[in-house]
Amino acid sequence: MSDPVLPKIESRLTALVAEHRLPGASVGIVRDQELAWSRGFGFADIASERPADAHTLYRVASISKTFTATAIMQLRDEGRLRLDDPLVEHIPEFAKARTRSGSIDDVTLRRLLSHRSGLITEGPFSYWDTLEFPSMERILAMLDHTEVVIAPDSANKYSNLAFALLGEVVERRSGRPYGEYVRAEILDPLGMESSAFALNDALAPRLATGYDPHPYEDEPAPAGHTHTAGIAAAAGLYTTVHDLSRWIAFQFRTGDEPRGGGRVLGGRSLDEMHRPQYIDDNWTDARCLGWMGMRRGDNVYLGHGGSIHGFLTQILYNMAHRTGVIVLTNEGRNPMPNAAAIDMMDMLIEAATSTPASAPHVKPAPTPAAWKPLLGRYHFWRGGLVQIECRAGALVLAPPTPGAISLHAPAKLEGAGAPHVFRLTEGRGNGELLTFHTSPGGSITGFDIAGFRYSKLIDALNEA
Repeated sequence: MSDPVLPKIESRLTALVAEHRLPGASVGIVRDQELAWSRGFGFADIASERPADAHTLYRVASISKTFTATAIMQLRDEGRLRLDDPLVEHIPEFAKARTRSGSIDDVTLRRLLSHRSGLITEGPFSYWDTLEFPSMERILAMLDHTEVVIAPDSANKYSNLAFALLGEVVERRSGRPYGEYVRAEILDPLGMESSAFALNDALAPRLATGYDPHPYEDEPAPAGHTHTAGIAAAAGLYTTVHDLSRWIAFQFRTGDEPRGGGRVLGGRSLDEMHRPQYIDDNWTDARCLGWMGMRRGDNVYLGHGGSIHGFLTQILYNMAHRTGVIVLTNEGRNPMPNAAAIDMMDMLIEAATSTPASAPHVKPAPTPAAWKPLLGRYHFWRGGLVQIECRAGALVLAPPTPGAISLHAPAKLEGAGAPHVFRLTEGRGNGELLTFHTSPGGSITGFDIAGFRYSKLIDALNEA
């Protein structure tokens, strides 16, 4: 990657690593379908002076939730569950949980995926202090001590327990252990060979040592490390910058293509995961299906962070620019990953939008003969004006002047199987049919769309 903004990014990252006295960090930039740049800072392990790089293994904690959400969407697409199913339909033991407001049936898979279920943050355990993570059997046995503490949909309430239980849904609906399912249906098809929910002999030597900072000394102390057991679906993934670049690259593969091969989720379902389910009152933060969203001026970033003993991580990406960043650190009590990821995204997009694109001049595309009679200006009875135009080889519905307000324009038109019938793909009429009408002599007189009839205006240009 030879980008003029890269020296600024490296300088900013160097400053942040030094400012927070981090043992090490691994960082990457994704451009569409490739890891365009990566760099390690400092040490994966201080004692051995092993350097950090794009292949260093980190615990990424809550970034795991985006994989769990994808697994749920896969099972939804296979017809094994619905997003608006109550959790209790899939885990009957959840009927034992207490509710302060509403019904147990209000705790749906969709609300769990978007942190709007009202469920408590953790189960009735102290594993963040003791490092003794409960098994799923223990979590299920303690559901009578679990509570929905605020009304579902009344506010955002982040819940690790929610995603632990979603992992159990994946197990029960797929008939496979959660880790095996994610390995077979997501990690392997995407080529994420260095990602796992349990370390093996090949991966263990590549794991960065996680550290906790000392309050009075420069040298940090190694943090404890135990398996996340029953909350693995919420916080258990081990992975690398290299592998996460494949995860971000996959997020850009939206569209109409179905699931298959390296496409672990159909394009429409991927779009659905990115779509906000809830937007905060200030309209700057959103909860999607497994993903978090944030607005920075005109730009929207999707992503997720993770925090676990000795590790803090963040990934962000922007769909419009097909650009993403990865920041993984092996020190668990610093704000650097989120700040670095936002700064990197801001700098990358500012550079992309401030440099004019140098597109070659191309010959104007001719209008197909069958479309020529359709072109022109139309109006409906309240005086609304639109134009049917052919631009860049496509038929479009356009306002009469750029920037003008129009009820149904702008929109694109796609053929719908008959010469004078089209389907709108944007705007107020998205998905609806536009049907042209003709006079007895065969000339175009107007069109109908979504309950509105537009008449064609005759002018000198049309008469010519």
